[in-house]
Amino acid sequence: MANDTILKRKLAEAGISQAEVSRRMGLTPQHVNYVVNGLRESRRLSLEILAICNKQIHAVEQSKQRRTNRRSI
Repeated sequence: MANDTILKRKLAEAGISQAEVSRRMGLTPQHVNYVVNGLRESRRLSLEILAICNKQIHAVEQSKQRRTNRRSI
């Protein structure tokens, strides 16, 4: 069984799949999977994955905030 890693948890929180990350970055899904599961180290890829997740989480929070503001008017 694969290890639970910070990258896995961030991807789950953002609702982004490893396949989506590999498409966005132009990398093979296998390489992304190895890094996410901690089998390979890639600081650059790890930081990029975290940045993608943070953007997604921030976008979702903003859309929720907009809906809340509309309802209160």
